[in-house]
Amino acid sequence: MKGLKKIGAKKIIFFLTIIYLVGLVGLIYPPTRTLTASLTVANLLLAFGLLIGWEYPWSKARWIAVLIPFTGGFFAEWLGVHTGLLFGNYDYGEALGWKIQGIPIMIGVNWVLMVWMTQVLWRTIEPKWRPLLAAGTMTAYDVLLEQVAIRFDYWHWAGGTIPMFNYVCWFGLAFVFHWGFQKISPPRANPIALAVFFLQVFFFASLNLVFILSPKLGF
Repeated sequence: MKGLKKIGAKKIIFFLTIIYLVGLVGLIYPPTRTLTASLTVANLLLAFGLLIGWEYPWSKARWIAVLIPFTGGFFAEWLGVHTGLLFGNYDYGEALGWKIQGIPIMIGVNWVLMVWMTQVLWRTIEPKWRPLLAAGTMTAYDVLLEQVAIRFDYWHWAGGTIPMFNYVCWFGLAFVFHWGFQKISPPRANPIALAVFFLQVFFFASLNLVFILSPKLGF
C-alpha cells in the first residue's frame, strides 16, 4: 500500500478524474447507460480501496471508527426498508449489488465513504463543530444523489416521492456517526478523500443538470 504515495496524489487524482468523466459520459449516452450503471459497485470499491491505501497502515482505533458508519449505516437502512421507522418507505434496486435481507452490502461502504470524506473535508475546523458541518454537507450531498439513485435503480421511493423525513434522518445519523468517528480516530489529511468527494459532487450535480434536458436524452 505504500506504493500509492510513491505514485503520488496528482497521478491518482488524474486517474480518478478520467474514471468519473468516462462514467458521466457513459450514463448520459443511452447505448452505454446500462453497462455504466452496472459498474457502480466497482467504482465504490475503487474509491474505498484508494482511501484505505493512502492512509495505510491503520491502527485498531481506525478500524473501529470505520465500523461505526458501516454497521450503523447498514442497520439504519435495514430499519428503514423493513419498518419505515427511518428515512421513509423505500426499497433497493439491483444496481448496488449483493444484498442481505434486501440491503446491499455496498450501502455500508457508502456510509463509510461519505463520513470519511466529509471528516477530511472539515478536519481543520474545531472538533466540536465538525460533526455539525460534516452532517450538513452529507445531507446536501444526498439531495444531489437522490434523483440519480431513482433513475439508475439504486433505490426507489413509494409513490416516487422523496420525503423530507429522509433528509432529517440522514442529518441525524450522519451527526452521530461523525461524532463517534472523530472521537475514536480523528481525521487525517487525505488528498484522495477530498478528490473523490469533489468528483462525486461534480458527477451527481452534472447528472442532475442533464436530467433537466431528459426528454431529449431518454431519461
